[in-house]
Amino acid sequence: VLEKEINLAIANMLDEKLRHMGYTTIMTHNGKDIPSWDTNKNNIFSASERVVYVNTLDIDYLVSIHVNSNNDPSVSGLWICYEQNARKQNDWSEKIAQSISASIAENQLDVTKNVLKSEYSLALTRETYAAASLIEIGFATNVADAARMLDPYWQGLLAQSIADGIDDFFKGGDN
Repeated sequence: VLEKEINLAIANMLDEKLRHMGYTTIMTHNGKDIPSWDTNKNNIFSASERVVYVNTLDIDYLVSIHVNSNNDPSVSGLWICYEQNARKQNDWSEKIAQSISASIAENQLDVTKNVLKSEYSLALTRETYAAASLIEIGFATNVADAARMLDPYWQGLLAQSIADGIDDFFKGGDN
């Protein structure tokens, strides 16, 4: 199983759940095609190309789904990475990350850790104008995390938890 297949499965579920809740969503790619922003013409939509593309969109929030890895197979858990800085058009990045984290905890997803990370400087969270979170859903290098990430039921529960966290923030009036 490729990381991109897991990411896309969860992203598609999240997209469906958010649309069902009444949100308008934009996917940066569908697993086959990428927007015409492939400036390197290598059929890879790099982080820097995604930032340029995303910054042309009129969006309130960006969420990016990823699978983590580590040389130490004991490292596990879900990380929600965000960054609040002067580029952002609002101050929602941390608040939405906290809302998603709370929703994951409420749904009692079997994750060893559900950690908010603001100290990582990632292009998608740092350079985009919209509030943003990059969610590392687990570690492919950890046996328990890898098994969870391959489970369609767990994927659906995670997508629902992320959608609920986003919805709780926007419907909660903190924005």
